[in-house]
Amino acid sequence: MFLLLVHSFTHSYVPYVRYVRCSVDMNVVTKNVVTPCGSGKSKCGYCSGSRSRRSSKDSSKDSSKDSNSTSSSHSYGFLSYGLSLTPLLYVSLLNRGFRRSGHYLYKPTNSTTCCPQHCIRLSVPEWTPTKSERKCANKFKRYLQNAPPQSPTPKGDDDDSHVREALIAYITSSLTSSGIPSSKLTSIPLKKKSPTSYSSSVLNSLKRSTPVDFVTSSSFPSFSFSSYKIIRVSVSNGFINISITPPVDCTPPPPPPPPPSKLTYKLLPSFLSSMDPSVHPLYCSYQSSVHSDPNPYRKSQSDVEDSKVSFDRFLVHNPFSDAENDYENGMPREFEEGEIGTKPNDGCYHLHYVVDGRLVMVSVLDILGDVMSSVYCFYDKELSDTLNLGKLSVVKEVEMCKEWGIGWYYLGFYIESCGKMRYKGEYGRSYVKWKGGWLEFNEEGKKKMKDDESEFWEGEDAPINPSTLSSIANDIPIKLSTSEDTVRLSHLNPRGREIVRPILEEFVEKVGEEIAAECVLKL
Repeated sequence: MFLLLVHSFTHSYVPYVRYVRCSVDMNVVTKNVVTPCGSGKSKCGYCSGSRSRRSSKDSSKDSSKDSNSTSSSHSYGFLSYGLSLTPLLYVSLLNRGFRRSGHYLYKPTNSTTCCPQHCIRLSVPEWTPTKSERKCANKFKRYLQNAPPQSPTPKGDDDDSHVREALIAYITSSLTSSGIPSSKLTSIPLKKKSPTSYSSSVLNSLKRSTPVDFVTSSSFPSFSFSSYKIIRVSVSNGFINISITPPVDCTPPPPPPPPPSKLTYKLLPSFLSSMDPSVHPLYCSYQSSVHSDPNPYRKSQSDVEDSKVSFDRFLVHNPFSDAENDYENGMPREFEEGEIGTKPNDGCYHLHYVVDGRLVMVSVLDILGDVMSSVYCFYDKELSDTLNLGKLSVVKEVEMCKEWGIGWYYLGFYIESCGKMRYKGEYGRSYVKWKGGWLEFNEEGKKKMKDDESEFWEGEDAPINPSTLSSIANDIPIKLSTSEDTVRLSHLNPRGREIVRPILEEFVEKVGEEIAAECVLKL
């Protein structure tokens, strides 16, 4: 959808910038080429508009209720072109609060959006696994060893109800045959003394009202039941003591345990991962089971093809080039549990988690110098219900960062208003983007972030001075969609400057002075 908006948006002012006063600035290197999409509104994927009242608090009073509820998510975004974005610039954008979806880079407008979103990152050198994280990792190791799930030891005797029922019936029948009225035998106490020995005090209860002296061991005939046999009965001091044979176990011996499962990690450039025939079906299964999206594999082939295009645009396409170069330098890399592969070139990668040849999870990662950014993660939902694969992926990837000397692991956005996204604040030594800096996300930090209305503040960066804003906008290189020429704002005719200046100034205001100075805007 945003591609269509960009196309119509950019071409609406092309006629005003085609006629320029001056020709080409040939000294501009065509790196970091982007097209601003501007500020926009859309339906929120987290609250589905239920928090639209917050997003409309600064809106005009005549805005319709329906408009606010369906377009309550506010953000600013731009498109990067080809593989032109340098990793260093994208790290700077991450630190400014931006994230990406394919080639589209965006930043929530937290002052007005329904669900404020704050970039959160984990300090790798400071991180140590919590008890919960260690438990998750150990549980997965037991799963790989094919060990049965741990369960508490049962308390009390084994279930011997069928033995008790048979012995009580045996005692009742024998005493009735000896002349004791059945009406006196409504309750037969029976105590288990050992796995093969039982005792009843019923004669002590009966002798108060009925003579029982005639009852002896000979009153009890031989008897067998199920896989048991009564081998001895004795009567002493009012107690009937019964010994039985242990049960005959006809169950065949259990088969030998299966060999341990093998976990293999595969690190592939995203474009190479996309060719794996098991990746897209796993993604669709995850989207269906976790987010209730229709599974295209249960529909038509055209639905599958459309879904694959969307998947590639979302999680395969990226603005970095070095991962493709890495393909020629030994990619893909494979390593097993307990190992960490060598650090690849900067770029976008898919980390496959494969158990005995079956793909169970894929992490989409941007590896950029001193930063690893988690873009997305999808997995086998049924397996994750038992093993918590999402948490396992974070633990493994932070361990990789430690081994590779990476200092920061970016988890994405922390969203206080969305229960599904609060888990990102559970990892220790994490810091959240806040008012132009980074705030440690502990109890003190959370308290600082809350305002009087218990809402998380927007945490926007400080505004840029208007004169500085105008000066930077004047110097930004502009590439026209109708030409490879690069010009400046001053090269446009008056009508062109009137239309383009607000676009440039908004871009500078959102990305900051230093980032804007590194970019070329394609209009």
